[in-house]
Amino acid sequence: MISIAQDFSPKSLIKYPAESSAKSIEYFPPNSLSSEVTLNDSIYFWVWDTINLAWSPSVKITDMEYNDEQELKLYTISLWEGGQWNKRNRHALQFDDDHKLLFELEQVWSESTGEWINVYKTSNAYDANDRLIRTTYQWNLVGEWQNISRNTFTYDASDNLLSSLLERYNFAAWENESLITYTYDSEHNILSSVLQRWEETQWINESAEFYTHDAAGNLLTTQYNIWNGQDWQGQLQYFQSFNDEDQLVLKTGQQWIDTTWVNYDQFAYTYTAENLPATEFVETWDGADWADTYFYTYAYNDNRDETHVLVERWNGLDWVRQEEKVLNYDQDYKLLWETYKYFQADGSVIMFGDSVNYYFQGTTSIDHVDNLNLSFSVFPNPTNGKFIINADVPIYSIAVFDQLGKRVYLETRTTMTNQLEVEFSAIPCGPYCVSIQTEKGISTQMVIVQ
Repeated sequence: MISIAQDFSPKSLIKYPAESSAKSIEYFPPNSLSSEVTLNDSIYFWVWDTINLAWSPSVKITDMEYNDEQELKLYTISLWEGGQWNKRNRHALQFDDDHKLLFELEQVWSESTGEWINVYKTSNAYDANDRLIRTTYQWNLVGEWQNISRNTFTYDASDNLLSSLLERYNFAAWENESLITYTYDSEHNILSSVLQRWEETQWINESAEFYTHDAAGNLLTTQYNIWNGQDWQGQLQYFQSFNDEDQLVLKTGQQWIDTTWVNYDQFAYTYTAENLPATEFVETWDGADWADTYFYTYAYNDNRDETHVLVERWNGLDWVRQEEKVLNYDQDYKLLWETYKYFQADGSVIMFGDSVNYYFQGTTSIDHVDNLNLSFSVFPNPTNGKFIINADVPIYSIAVFDQLGKRVYLETRTTMTNQLEVEFSAIPCGPYCVSIQTEKGISTQMVIVQ
């Protein structure tokens, strides 16, 4: 999700799925806050086809398995290539009794042998206080695990992170590469983070960030510095101010030019009555005054989930849309899909985009019918198990549930059309719930099999 406290740049205004590697488990949204626990069983990613002006399949995550504590322990990643799904990676994860991740194994699919081949392994170690103290990265070389790198972490008595050491393995021994050290005030607010690089036999300063806070712990200033060989030289700094609710309302940036600090950019924030981000107004310094640049608008559902983010750019005369993210949830506030679109300069044509659809394990009630301004027809109904669905927009997927809410059929579309034929045999007679998913959301209808 977009955070109001993040910095934004013109090339990356909204976080969207393409920013992450397909192997990252960051794709998986947290479980719903509803009373029924829901777990993903598959996730599909689409990219915008600028030639056919439609969503095209890209990546899918399937075979998602969970342990008894409902922690994800296995998933498979496939890519849409040459008109078919091709297996690419499989990840296996193991947790301890305290739900800490012990290791993650990455495998690649071998078409020649028809087997999964071990490639990378990430292992974590913890101290007696359940703090992560080491992460080791290895790769499989000729059937044996070989070290690549490792991070070692230290903490103070208050669990504040004191240092992060990165080492590389040279096939014989570990070698220092970088070290980040942190300092804090008596209230545990961070004061500094210093990055050093290892050169031959000693640590050499490279960059540093320095911070100040108010009495409430709010971050007031951040200064980014580089080492000039003798001292720290400021490059960029930000000043932040807060309202009586401790909400960030203004953030002003300056950059060091020649011998003085010069205004750079400025962010103004507003909030909803529920204290959620409402708008963000971005200005840049034109040398004499602040110039309008971007305007963000955020929207939410009644569960406080983000449903819409619109980024508009000032073209000198008017605000035109540049980026847009839409998120859709079901009646239990489970995230069903999200789309991201980036528009041309005039805000009219999509230049590129990404879409993600989430599918869940568990059951659904056949008594529930969504009301999302989405209409579709099922014919014939009653049916012998074969019927045609017609919708007013392209169909992403279709699922069928029995009277107990158990899913008995699922089909995800690689080429989306407004009409599709469904046929499943050896199914008992009775009422079933047919659910389709489109860009408008999910809608359901009752169908009778006889």
